[in-house]
Amino acid sequence: MEIPHFLYVGVTNGIGAGIMVNHQLYEGHKGFGGELGHTTIDFHGPRCPCGNIGCLELYASIPVVLAKVSSPSWGDFLRAAQSGDPQCLRRLDEMCDYLAVALVNAINTFDPEAIFIGHEIALAGNLVTERLRARIRNRTISASYKQVPILLSTFIDKAPLLGSATLVFDRLFKGDIQA
Repeated sequence: MEIPHFLYVGVTNGIGAGIMVNHQLYEGHKGFGGELGHTTIDFHGPRCPCGNIGCLELYASIPVVLAKVSSPSWGDFLRAAQSGDPQCLRRLDEMCDYLAVALVNAINTFDPEAIFIGHEIALAGNLVTERLRARIRNRTISASYKQVPILLSTFIDKAPLLGSATLVFDRLFKGDIQA
């Protein structure tokens, strides 16, 4: 399946996005396109180290979720959530609430054909994708937007490495950098 317009959203210690438009990575004017984690989710929220207020990363990054449940690792948290631990499921719901707001904003702005969820959050599988689909379906501006597939990346934690290598090779072949 070829998808020329999509978002890749990675959630781990931070939250970032790759925005693909006509098979090309959108980087923005200064190379900061895709900083989804530094979009405002709560304009009354705390100040982020980036200087903004109420950034998504302050609410939905993995370390924030783990700190709220005193879980030593994402794997431990996921095992507890999959076993039905009510506190972990509440935190997962909260995380998905915030992520869904950001994804709806991205859908309404970029009109992607699909959204791929990756990095460590992809280890949650359907625990995350089903929650995101339900929340997005209730918030988008038109019926066609409600059909944007939310898919799991198969790269999981390898995506940052693959993305970085791809970017370097792309710039090398374009002549932007010399070998």
